[in-house]
Amino acid sequence: MVFYEQEFIRLTQLGLSDVYVRSLQQLQQRLGLRDADVAEIQARVVSQQKIRQLQQRLGLRDTDIAETQTQVTTQQKANGASQQQEIEKQRTNTL
Repeated sequence: MVFYEQEFIRLTQLGLSDVYVRSLQQLQQRLGLRDADVAEIQARVVSQQKIRQLQQRLGLRDTDIAETQTQVTTQQKANGASQQQEIEKQRTNTL
């Protein structure tokens, strides 16, 4: 699947012509990938490309993105811990 993903990225950067689409279909068959596998790979790659384009349009650096991701992850962990504490509190109160 990794090889297909790398090839899909390379061909999308060149511009997906009919020849490239046929080439990807042949590669899918040679690798024995299901349509669902290919759809997942293509969706992920296209999503990443769109995010990269948006990042460039907004003038954001990779470090800006990394800092934001760290903040979001930290907040999610804190929220998860708070929810777990609340669940334990409710469990104790019902006993």
